[in-house]
Amino acid sequence: MQRAAELEAAMMAEERAAEANRTRAQARVAAAREQSGPRDMNLGQEYAYVARDLRDIARIAVVMLTILFGLWILIDVAGVFSIT
Repeated sequence: MQRAAELEAAMMAEERAAEANRTRAQARVAAAREQSGPRDMNLGQEYAYVARDLRDIARIAVVMLTILFGLWILIDVAGVFSIT
């Protein structure tokens, strides 16, 4: 009987240690999730971020096309510059 009680006590100690390890691991995972920045954004914030980037890309494209059109006018139409 005494040996059975000792084995049961050892098994209970192992189970408590395993449970403590699981609890610590879950706490570490939760802390890591809290520290991650972009994953904390909700979909509305994320879509606003993407929309702002697309507007910036469109704005830059319009500026570049305007510059190219102006150079075409100066070079080919007005003949201000000569490229040989």
